[in-house]
Amino acid sequence: MVHTVRNLLFVLLAVMGVAILLKGTGGDDRRQEVRTRTPPQSERQSAAPRTPAPAPAPANEMVLRPGQGGHYYVTADVGGAEIRFLVDTGASLIALSADDAERIGLEPDSLDYNGVVQTANGTTRVAPVTLDEVRIGQMEVDRVEAIVSQAPMGMSLLGMSFLRRLEGYRVEDGNLVLSW
Repeated sequence: MVHTVRNLLFVLLAVMGVAILLKGTGGDDRRQEVRTRTPPQSERQSAAPRTPAPAPAPANEMVLRPGQGGHYYVTADVGGAEIRFLVDTGASLIALSADDAERIGLEPDSLDYNGVVQTANGTTRVAPVTLDEVRIGQMEVDRVEAIVSQAPMGMSLLGMSFLRRLEGYRVEDGNLVLSW
């Protein structure tokens, strides 16, 4: 069951990424600019399981050990809120759940869900956004394209709109190595 749900999540993201690329967003005029607020400390607490601690690495590299199910998880600071992501090289963009979007200061109910994607579970609407900054440890990427899914998501995904802005990433000895 868990394996099937995970597979459906990956299919959903892959289809969303392809659909967005094929449909386009009509340029930056349709992309919503996002200015995030820093939530109070009480809102920053997460009930999600802890992300495995990064392994020691040289300067400008971060080594992520595999977590549950052999996947790579990372906690990033987005707009002052700590968001737990599943690293997904098959996702074209960062995909935020509505809950995580709200945690970074967005109002999911007021977003313009102008993107439509077909998934294994049916049609899903997404709202394209631009995140001011995504920070993982000392690694920082500004103005990152993302989407907010109107459909429920178990976890937000750290996709290629972040990863392709790094110097590189690779799997080495079973660990994911991010370099910047």
